[in-house]
Amino acid sequence: MELIENHTFTSKDLKENSLKIAQYELCVFNNIDFKGFNLSESKFVDCDFVDCDLSLVSLTGSMFQVVHF
Repeated sequence: MELIENHTFTSKDLKENSLKIAQYELCVFNNIDFKGFNLSESKFVDCDFVDCDLSLVSLTGSMFQVVHF
């Protein structure tokens, strides 16, 4: 699984309603409408979701550890 570290994501970084299946560490997701996104099988460690809408997100097999919303 790919490791993505220390990156700040904004809505213009995301296309096609998905992120890569990866492990995200120390990342910030800023003001993103994740509504209907597929975040399945991804791992989020020490990440911050700031002003994000996570309604109807698919999370099958996902892991969140020390995450702030």
